This record gives sequence, C-alpha cells and structure tokens, in this order.
Amino acid sequence: AVEHSPHALKHAPKQMLGEREFIFRAVEKNWLALSYAAEGHQSDREIVLLAVKQNGLALKYASEELCGDPAIVVVAVRTNWEALAFAMKELRADPEVATEAVRQNWHALDLVAKKLCAEHQFAYDAVCQSWQ
Repeated sequence: AVEHSPHALKHAPKQMLGEREFIFRAVEKNWLALSYAAEGHQSDREIVLLAVKQNGLALKYASEELCGDPAIVVVAVRTNWEALAFAMKELRADPEVATEAVRQNWHALDLVAKKLCAEHQFAYDAVCQSWQ
C-alpha cells in the first residue's frame, strides 16, 4: 500500500511507526513515508539519506540536525533543487550546495544566501549554468 500511497501510514499504529525496520522498508518504497515516521527515525541518517535520494523534498521531514548536514543536503539538492528551502541557512551560503541547486534551476537563486549571490564568480557561474 505504501508504494501507491504513503498516506496509508497515517492509519498505522504508532508502535509500527516507531519500528526502524518498518519505517526503513516504507521509505525504501516511497520517500513520503518519512513524513509519518517517529521523530527518532527522522534523525536517522540512513533512513533520511534513503528518502532524499528519491526526492530531495524529503528534507522537509528530516530533523533539524540533518537539515544542517552538508552531505545530506547536497544529495537532497541534487535530486530536487527546491530542497534548498529546507536546508539550514548556513548551508544556503555554501558554494557547493548552492551551485548544485542553481545548476538545476536559476530560481534557486531566490533561496541562496544573498552574500553568495553577490560574489562575482558565483553569480557568473549561476547565470552560465542556467542557460545550459
């Protein structure tokens, strides 16, 4: 059922949502299952990485700590530039993270730290990438 609609998990017993193996298998089938996971699993690096590899927007359901983890955020942004909206502010100023987002869509510049946009080389690279 999770493959077709992860929203079926809202009817699952809380005990099941707290079981790591159950959530891992659910997220393996559909990244949105992370939104129903117990808080502890939203802090589980392996589970969150599994989700953001499918769709970066899963970062929305990750713990604050993992939203500040550069390795997790880069993977999330590579799969969906809009994940940048859920990254910690410090990472929006990270050239690697920002470049990954802007490569996909120039609208990502709205989410990138303004000080980074003001850097000549970054702005130049962003404009060049957006036209490709």
